[in-house]
Amino acid sequence: MFHSISNEPRIIKVENRTVPFSQSIYFITILAFLFIFGWSESPFCDSETEAKKVLTQQTPPTESKDFIQYKDDEYHYSISYPSSWSIIPNNLTETLKQQLPEGRQLLLAVWSSDQKLNMIITIEGISEGSTLDEIIAMDRADSPFSSNNISQEEIAISNIRAVKSVDTATTPGGKPSKFVHLFLLHDNYFWNIGIGGHPELFDASRKEIDIMINSMQILEK
Repeated sequence: MFHSISNEPRIIKVENRTVPFSQSIYFITILAFLFIFGWSESPFCDSETEAKKVLTQQTPPTESKDFIQYKDDEYHYSISYPSSWSIIPNNLTETLKQQLPEGRQLLLAVWSSDQKLNMIITIEGISEGSTLDEIIAMDRADSPFSSNNISQEEIAISNIRAVKSVDTATTPGGKPSKFVHLFLLHDNYFWNIGIGGHPELFDASRKEIDIMINSMQILEK
């Protein structure tokens, strides 16, 4: 069952401005994961075994846990997440927002009930003429983290070309994490939806993560 909630508290107000891509996309998402939980004591990075399963595109399962549909009427998107997940407290997101580069805006941050998986949604203004492939290639080249791309594929989100990328990464403390990114460009904004955390829990939650990714919609204004 899906519950529509359009009156969630706003995490941050986006200013309509264009800024250069000077920071790594993956760096920011991994930073979001690690800053919330700590560099070496992250509860979702305590496994020493690298995840080896590949998250592949598939039709969303018809049988799943209850999901909440989050609808943002200001930025015109919706996405669903398990009803057992909750919005990350403001004291953590406020600190996280201070670490984001100029122009990067945090729209939504939620985590699982055990706080070992989370979803971070950010947007950033881009220069006209920039392409999604250029941004992703630049990011891979600039990332300061030890990461490994497992899979990458093109999908469509509300008839908009998007790229879904599954990666593993190692934190500065030497702990593994695993995450999926959904990247897309719309209205001169770069959208980054990142879901991940503990590698083993990521694999165990593939069905729910697929539903979350496939539920993303850009709504008509």
